Amino acid sequence: AMRQEGANGTGGRATNGPKLKAADDSTKPSSEVSPEDPHHPHGPLWSGHRTFLSIYRDDDGKLFAHRDSAFNCASGDESSIAWLWMVVWCNCFIIMGLSLQGFSLDTMALRHGLNYFEIGSLFSATRATAIVGALLSHCLMSVIYPSHLMVCGVVLKALAVAAIGALHWLPINQTLFMALAATMKSIGGVGLSLYFTAMYSLLFYKHQSAYVVPLILSEVAVGIGGVLGPILGYELIEVWIYPLPYFAVGGCMLLGILIAVALPLDSCVPQEKTLNLGSCSAIAFLGDVRVLVDLVTLALGGITMAHFDSTLIAHLTSMKETDHHLDYSFAVIFGAYALGAMFFGLITAKFEADALVVFIAQVVSCLAFLFVGPVQFIPIPAKLWLTRFGVGLAGFAAAGQFLPVLARVIHSATWRSQSSDLWTITAAVAVSYASYQLGGLAASLFSAYIADISGPAAACTVLFIIQASWAVARFLVWITECAMHAHARRMMA
Repeated sequence: AMRQEGANGTGGRATNGPKLKAADDSTKPSSEVSPEDPHHPHGPLWSGHRTFLSIYRDDDGKLFAHRDSAFNCASGDESSIAWLWMVVWCNCFIIMGLSLQGFSLDTMALRHGLNYFEIGSLFSATRATAIVGALLSHCLMSVIYPSHLMVCGVVLKALAVAAIGALHWLPINQTLFMALAATMKSIGGVGLSLYFTAMYSLLFYKHQSAYVVPLILSEVAVGIGGVLGPILGYELIEVWIYPLPYFAVGGCMLLGILIAVALPLDSCVPQEKTLNLGSCSAIAFLGDVRVLVDLVTLALGGITMAHFDSTLIAHLTSMKETDHHLDYSFAVIFGAYALGAMFFGLITAKFEADALVVFIAQVVSCLAFLFVGPVQFIPIPAKLWLTRFGVGLAGFAAAGQFLPVLARVIHSATWRSQSSDLWTITAAVAVSYASYQLGGLAASLFSAYIADISGPAAACTVLFIIQASWAVARFLVWITECAMHAHARRMMA
């Protein structure tokens, strides 16, 4: 849920690179705008109570059609993080709903007679519709404000989570359960992608030159929600009935809408929709080979996390893990993800070496699958503590495969024209999130299928080979960017 090239083509200024801004900075500050200003046809901005859902002026459907109409933050506003209260809340509970399903939905599906591949198909339904939702969100934000799209995503996800909890009352019927669960998971996938695509787009657009802390905060909230989901979910199930944690999490998600309505925000929240759909300039960045490499890395990050959706129970039950401790094992991966978000985010910000950071994360992901299986061609003992250690390494690595890489793609999309319009940022976010979910879709089906045929250790062996092969590619990217930096320094000397 964190940096790319400068305009001269040299590599890796991930965090403190040139500020993303519109090419024409001649627009007046908001306090000096007059009603007659052609770029602000609806009059001056006012300093009253501006909430997340009511800050927008009417538009003619063509805002951002010209670079000189791009919105500029008032002085001092760009560093405000007031709106992140809603982001932290919703991130936490949305991922809490996902992690809760890791142990409880798997258990319920096994009770209905589903095998691991069929369980993986349920999780793949979420990821398949998330891919579609992410790509559609780029178009939807030309007619719907990003903040409204976030709220739509939260509502869809909350309703889907509550409905999944209600499946507990279904009679034991494999076909009926499979159909209803897949439907609910698909609806949840659309809500998930609408929310996160709009959220990341707003985050990078609003905090243009100071996005590192908000992005780390966002992903730490994801990790915390993932930790609390299985632990609190298990306790609530023990207290009352199975659907209780699902209803509670869904209700807490909807409370995020109240925050959106009530929270006073500064005037720097974007006041425009995106560009006309006829423009293709926003996807020109896909012609850069380094961007394609980063998109593959995002897909492998999705694989790292999604592998455990349907196979972690298989790993743990093969080692005689008790039901009482299954929830803690699911919490480990998200706790490590939160730690990884802080570690990789801060290291990237401090040393501005995002290519090296991503390479390290890729190596850590190799070690994760080495221990989780363990892999079949190395004589590593199958110990419970080694499996948990590998699960933690996987979550830690996934943060490094997502945060720095996402920001690298955003910068690749914006540095050429030195323009950070919402249309371009949204396109980069949508493609990045779709790549991440595409990797998760492949892992949900592939890992579950191999686990059914040959056992979970065989699935880990294959994924170890894939991750290790890509670590070589990331090493070459790092070496290449180091050489480009050295050449640039020689040219400037």
